[in-house]
Amino acid sequence: MRVLIDVANGRISEELLAILVRAGYTVERGTAHVAAKRFDVVVVGSVDAAERLRRDHAAASVIVFTRTGDVEARICALEAGAQDAVDAGFPMSQIAARVGAAGRRAALVPRPPERIEIDGCTIDLPRSSLEDSAVASSTSPLHRAGPAGPAHGLVPIAETSRSV
Repeated sequence: MRVLIDVANGRISEELLAILVRAGYTVERGTAHVAAKRFDVVVVGSVDAAERLRRDHAAASVIVFTRTGDVEARICALEAGAQDAVDAGFPMSQIAARVGAAGRRAALVPRPPERIEIDGCTIDLPRSSLEDSAVASSTSPLHRAGPAGPAHGLVPIAETSRSV
């Protein structure tokens, strides 16, 4: 399971990283709202970060880390859509167990497709390409096959008039 840590408190971030790596998770530190799509669970250090993450990446499994004793922040985090909210005073082993539980719940939710087929066109999100099945031609990133295109029928997506 891939876990992203975006907690400003350096000591807590280091402890969390160490215990999650020992538990067998692949862990990185970074900015949650930028990289959330690549991770199974994202641990953030504020309710604001959780709200932004839920708004921008609705399917993200989010755990909010709050200050010791801040019950109000934990309630706000859960109301904002976080999977869980934990107090900095919790033992790190319990937090690792909660991350595992959030990852298992996230695995039950179907992931959005990376290839989408609409009206004879195939959109390949990882390759950033669009292919029109009506034209027998390969595409390159950020281009789509089309009858009005230059040699080989490739037209930059931005120049096409067909909406997807």
